Amino acid sequence: MIKLLRLSATIMLMLPIMACNGIFADIYDSPEDNNGNGESEFGFTVPCTESTPGTIYIDATDFLHWIYIDFSEQSVETLGIFDQAPENWDIALHHYDVKTNGAMAAPTTAQTVASAIKGDGFSVGEYEADTWTNDKIAVDLADMMSGNIVYCESWYNRVISSWMSVDIQIMPPVYVHSGKVFSVRLADGGKVFLRLANYVNQAGSKGYLTIEYQYNAGV
Repeated sequence: MIKLLRLSATIMLMLPIMACNGIFADIYDSPEDNNGNGESEFGFTVPCTESTPGTIYIDATDFLHWIYIDFSEQSVETLGIFDQAPENWDIALHHYDVKTNGAMAAPTTAQTVASAIKGDGFSVGEYEADTWTNDKIAVDLADMMSGNIVYCESWYNRVISSWMSVDIQIMPPVYVHSGKVFSVRLADGGKVFLRLANYVNQAGSKGYLTIEYQYNAGV
């Protein structure tokens, strides 16, 4: 179900945002390069080992898709925002937004995924499940500058999604990349450490996510 909401100042501070079509497009995602930057490989580009983190590289620039990740199969599948989810998946990304398939996530004080694997002294916060939202998953920003954004209803993991926030009250917008490592307890009993390492490609276009991960470390 789609809902049209008028942004309040608070929501504007919290909304993960990318470029809308039109005059302000280059403000958010310039330069536009259609991946013409030498980065042609997406997915699990570097598989993790027992002692070292792996890397997932994703094109999350499109507002009309969810990108489903299955850690056990090391697979990435992109589907339309309203398409049925695949049979097996662990987390899904919509630009910087994240939902999970029955998982729970918590922030940690680990500085890197590698240090989390080693068990170096770090603390883990409170685990949280997904919540239902109707004002986080933006699908149409065409009228954004008039204060109108079209959202779809969806499950949403507030904890993992906090890896990135955007303040659009300032032009150009201010992107705040937390750099945090998150601990995720999967529905099947598995465990994943996640960290958003980068959100731009080599050409400087935003929405290209480099994710460091470790699957089932210490389980």
